[in-house]
Amino acid sequence: KNDLEYYCKLSNVPVYIYDGTSWDLGAVCGKPFMVAAMAIIDPGDSEILKLVKGENNGVE
Repeated sequence: KNDLEYYCKLSNVPVYIYDGTSWDLGAVCGKPFMVAAMAIIDPGDSEILKLVKGENNGVE
């Protein structure tokens, strides 16, 4: 986790820390396994990037 946050900070990549467990994140993504990290390559029409722009609590 620390390495991921460090390299994101170096690259000016926004980071959102999910409050749940990796099992919870997997379930939210519709996967039957743990998800430790994910990247948004193309947000499309979604508003998911608003999470990292400060429009939600828990933003780093």
